[in-house]
Amino acid sequence: PAPAPFPRAEGARPRRGGKTAADKAAEPAAAPRPSLRGVRPTALALQQLNAFAPGAIDEPDYDARIDAYSSIPPLLESGLSTACALPLLCQCVHDVELDDIALRHSATHTVGIIVQHAAAAAGRERAAAGEDGGGTGQSHWHALLQQVLMPALRRGLRLPPEKELVRAEMIRLISVALSHEPSLEPQLAALLSPGDLEADFFQNITHVQLPRRQRAIARLKKKIEGGAFGPTTLASYLLPLLSHIALKPSAKEVDVAEEAVAALRSLAAQLPWRPYHELLLSLSRRLRLDPSLERRLVRALVAVIDGFHFDLAPADDEYGAPSADRGACRLTDEEIGRIFAARVQARQARDYEAADRLREELVAKGIVSVDDKGNSWQAADGRRGSMDPFSVDEASRETGRLAAAAAVGPAADGAPADSANGGEGAEGGAEAMAEAAAEE
Repeated sequence: PAPAPFPRAEGARPRRGGKTAADKAAEPAAAPRPSLRGVRPTALALQQLNAFAPGAIDEPDYDARIDAYSSIPPLLESGLSTACALPLLCQCVHDVELDDIALRHSATHTVGIIVQHAAAAAGRERAAAGEDGGGTGQSHWHALLQQVLMPALRRGLRLPPEKELVRAEMIRLISVALSHEPSLEPQLAALLSPGDLEADFFQNITHVQLPRRQRAIARLKKKIEGGAFGPTTLASYLLPLLSHIALKPSAKEVDVAEEAVAALRSLAAQLPWRPYHELLLSLSRRLRLDPSLERRLVRALVAVIDGFHFDLAPADDEYGAPSADRGACRLTDEEIGRIFAARVQARQARDYEAADRLREELVAKGIVSVDDKGNSWQAADGRRGSMDPFSVDEASRETGRLAAAAAVGPAADGAPADSANGGEGAEGGAEAMAEAAAEE
């Protein structure tokens, strides 16, 4: 069965008092239960990762914390479970955003080690599942990276300008994650070039030499115009990355910013309506709040408006998707039911980002409205459907059954065998926005 959703890394362990209490409470948990032997060393490592110098006020104990980072690789090699690796990964991701350079670099290095271990373990799990003939389940280690690490890295790309060094660390971690597990974001992994560092986007976008950054953005622009990326990759990764570069106030980076604006124009020309509209609103709000960047913001706004590619016919669905996004529905009833069931499961598991992405996928493929209260949908070609409310477990079983049926071959009613993989799949939507989360 697919692993249950992991909690998100962002916001984890924010205060000293809460962290200390949690660490001390977790330490004795493994004492009466030998089956949880990994909990004790994990709790001790967490306690050391949050150690403070005894003779100072809020002064980190650097020796204890560095030693704790060094103890994590042996823990992973000892057979640590994903349940014990989860708090360690959350702690390290939290420490990547610290202002202290030594701790931040140690945390980044440790996240890379966890990613490498998780990718190797996921490969072994997939190989074992293939040998058993039941390769439909998702690896727990892959789920740890997909549900915890990648959302935190996406959030890191949207950090404020004063967190420039932290953003650079986040970009490096994206490169590390995709190098070891390209299936996390296959379209983004195409930007890697291990054999040629001059052509590797992630190696050059943060390079100290500005011409290398400029060339990296120019190559990215060509890939965007060639349709190499789906809406999710464009809106969740490339949009915040290019927006930040285009709005940099540094006079030395004018040429790089100009190249980013050109790439932003090409990107806007391929965005679905909702992220395009959010981008316009975001730039407009910042124009009022940050007069020092007026010229750069106006330049970015003009580029985004130049990329306007929507039908002017009024939208009539609750999400404001214009008619250009709707068209004829390209999904069968069975495919709609599978995606709808997965969305219900994500909502019940409070994974609103995944639910938002699945809703955008339905809208992009011709479902013009999704009624969450009535558990119903309506397609652009006039078809309607509904689904009775069911539990998360029932949704998971239904999704697994339909995926297995699609993998075996054509369904009895003539549905195509590759229906589970049709179109852009999960690439059909944008990252959940704050307003959407409030609506949910």
